[in-house]
Amino acid sequence: MGDRLGVVGLGRMGRAIAQRLAGQGADVAAWTRSGISTAEAARWGVTPCMTLADLVTRSDVILLSLFDESAVRDVMHSLLESEISGKLIIDTSTVAPKVLQEYLDRTVSAAGSLMDAPISGGPELVLAGQCGVFAGGTAQDFARAAPVLSMIAGQVHHVGPLGSGLAMKIVNNSVLQGLWAVLVDVMQIAKRSGLALDQVMPVLAGGPAGAPMLAGRVPRILGQDKSVGFDIDGASKDAYVFVSAAHDLGLDVPTLQIAQECWRAAQAGGQGPDDIAALISTAYEKA
Repeated sequence: MGDRLGVVGLGRMGRAIAQRLAGQGADVAAWTRSGISTAEAARWGVTPCMTLADLVTRSDVILLSLFDESAVRDVMHSLLESEISGKLIIDTSTVAPKVLQEYLDRTVSAAGSLMDAPISGGPELVLAGQCGVFAGGTAQDFARAAPVLSMIAGQVHHVGPLGSGLAMKIVNNSVLQGLWAVLVDVMQIAKRSGLALDQVMPVLAGGPAGAPMLAGRVPRILGQDKSVGFDIDGASKDAYVFVSAAHDLGLDVPTLQIAQECWRAAQAGGQGPDDIAALISTAYEKA
């Protein structure tokens, strides 16, 4: 019998993780600070837990999917008040590497294990098992985590000790942040040059400048798909994490700061809850 799994945090990403794991036949318990109903749990194929302590008791491997540093700290503090001997905690959240590293000694002292495994790709890629995961932790912990992470990801990379996964995500996803920022500029060039958006996007998505994240959002950019995968609020939060982590290393990252300002401007315009595709379509419309 495999490890029993627990998912903490049921936002878009956490819910996708829980659903994907359950859909792959795993025994999945779930808990979120805002509560989970029996009906929701049944729809997602998971066992609802009323408390975090209940989830810890029901789980061998605990995956965290939390929005920000404050939420990660709150949950880690609570986990360390529980009995975590023999349990593996895997944080998939996007926070600075130093956040999780602060809890390593206490986790090990409690006979537990701790890994970071941030995800590259939105909830739709998680549900399809096609996202990427960058894992940081010991080789022994990664060997235990790999079968679990492989259920949600098409690519799982072990890149070093605790914190390395988050560092790798910062490097990888900063490239995407830069892509999105330059798309804001080129959409204006396209519009004023008389190029139609439905002509430009297939060329960009399928050509040398294409990326899976862009290709998958063409229907949303063109207004054919109104669903929200990864929202602008989340992208803005990630940009803040990436810039702050770079500053902690004594680095100036002007391109990332430009991307950060793009997200902030969209938020100021009331688009925070919208899919990141709205950044591109709005830039075209306003040119």
